[in-house]
Amino acid sequence: QNRHFYNIATDKDYYYPPAGIDSIEQVAKRLNITWDTDLYRGFPHWFPQFSESKIAIEKMFAHTTTQKRNSYQSGLYWECDRVENGRVDWIEITALDTLAAKVDWHKTVNFPIKGWVDVEDENKMIDTTKMAFDFPYRSGAIEANFESNTFTINTSRVDAVKIYCSPEMVDFEKEVEVIINEKSVFKGKIELDKAFMIEQFEKEFDRKVIWGAGLEFEIF
Repeated sequence: QNRHFYNIATDKDYYYPPAGIDSIEQVAKRLNITWDTDLYRGFPHWFPQFSESKIAIEKMFAHTTTQKRNSYQSGLYWECDRVENGRVDWIEITALDTLAAKVDWHKTVNFPIKGWVDVEDENKMIDTTKMAFDFPYRSGAIEANFESNTFTINTSRVDAVKIYCSPEMVDFEKEVEVIINEKSVFKGKIELDKAFMIEQFEKEFDRKVIWGAGLEFEIF
């Protein structure tokens, strides 16, 4: 939901059949995800070994040049089952509470897929049904928005969060307010932190985005 997705697919791919591609596109549309699929017919999973894949890759890179990264989107959604994968742009899940109940807006996205291609013979179909995604662990989720120096965050199965602030999105001359689960947990000025900026650069080597300060909160 936070990024545009460009999908190169083949109709004889035994890892993800056409029925699955159609279903996931419908899910993406329902979730307002910008999703494009470039489907090639008559090719198996190892499509890159065919000369026709050169056309697909060229189209993908041409499409990529039309996209522009926005690290300061005003609204983000993120879900993970491990804190190692807890960050997207300016918000991070730093601790999970997967024993807690999910809130109403935190829904599992999954669907069954039929019409799988035989691994040994891509021209054959096997009579089986599998779920599109395998979720062996419980996840936590976060909805985060910011506007005019105010961060509004809603959480589900999350124990702690961290906000990354950039001069491109926050006016450090004014007070910042953080509202988590409809409760104001912080209101005051924050200062640019040189050590934090260096730490973030050494971690990400991102030459386009400067994170000037971080705010961490436990969820109660």
